[in-house]
Amino acid sequence: TNETRILKQVCTQLEHRWRSTRLEVFRHAWPDNLLNYKNALSAARTTYYSNGNKNNPKFLFDKVA
Repeated sequence: TNETRILKQVCTQLEHRWRSTRLEVFRHAWPDNLLNYKNALSAARTTYYSNGNKNNPKFLFDKVA
């Protein structure tokens, strides 16, 4: 989704800023934002797989296999 894409961009920017400047503020902000991104990604996956596809074994098996 658009939200996960923006969160990933911000996370990448924070990582780049931390690696280039080595400032503590970026070092602490980067993992916090990474956790937010992972939670949003997990929620998006859950929504995707649960919307109308939970009763379709072929759809779920194709995604796993």
